[in-house]
Amino acid sequence: MNARIRRFAIPALAVLLAALLLAVRCVGNAQRASRAGAAAAPDAESPRLVALSPGLTETLFMLGLGGHLVGRTPWCDEPPSATNLPCVFTAGGAVDLKALAAVRPDFVVLPAPLAESPLHDALEKARISHLAVKTDPLDDMLQGVYELATRFDAVPMAEAWLEHVSEVLERERGRVAAAASSAGRAPSVLFVMGDAPGAPGAVRAAARQSWQSGVVEALGARNAVTNEAVSAILPRAAAAALDPDVVLEVRAGTDESPAELEAALLAWEKTPFPALLSGDWHVLFGARALRPGPQVDRLAETIGAHVRTWAEHTASGGR
Repeated sequence: MNARIRRFAIPALAVLLAALLLAVRCVGNAQRASRAGAAAAPDAESPRLVALSPGLTETLFMLGLGGHLVGRTPWCDEPPSATNLPCVFTAGGAVDLKALAAVRPDFVVLPAPLAESPLHDALEKARISHLAVKTDPLDDMLQGVYELATRFDAVPMAEAWLEHVSEVLERERGRVAAAASSAGRAPSVLFVMGDAPGAPGAVRAAARQSWQSGVVEALGARNAVTNEAVSAILPRAAAAALDPDVVLEVRAGTDESPAELEAALLAWEKTPFPALLSGDWHVLFGARALRPGPQVDRLAETIGAHVRTWAEHTASGGR
């Protein structure tokens, strides 16, 4: 067991990461031993895969399984080579079962919530095998990556990734702790996932069961939203009333530009709050911060950097 992971300062997450690392080593040894005397299962050797979310596509590439992908969603753009795969969605943004069947997948990999939707029954009816992967909260997401790795003989890649995640979280937690010490308190973070669909004037924020909240808490900060759910719909006035120290707002589907930044800022015009005025409100353009999987390290580093900026503002009397 890696010493760095034993020393990790979040007990529950530390135990999970250590257990997963031990498990992938044991499973990897068992799989190699079994293959020495028997033919490998077809799904472990050359599976044809389709991932039904951009985060899962990125995860499969991270695990070294990108060469097995034979289909994608319209939003799968990371790595760029993923865009060369056939799209298995309709122009309206729904799964196209005919297009999906045409690429002859051995397995469709989908987020766990979709496994409880009508899509599950449609895949069953079409006799298309599928695997559900957990995406929230953070510990379940890490477990989901591990389960994919063990299913498709990618345990070395999973082990390396878990080591990397542990190192990044530990490093950024130390930096956040130093920033909190200089500011005199641990910061609260509001993670806005975008405007709430069907609710004018409201936003969808990451609540405590989201993987984003798990990253915030792993760094020693706290989520300004205390709801025990994956997300919460909040009127902008209610979100502003939480008085977060740091705000990260995702503007998915938009390009970074002064006009888009101004549009995001104007949306809060009627409900200003201190973080907005102090410069501790930050826009994350694109949807990558919404994708569970390999984006964990980037989000941790982004949160850590903005917390340090907040601490500087606070120390200088700007907050």
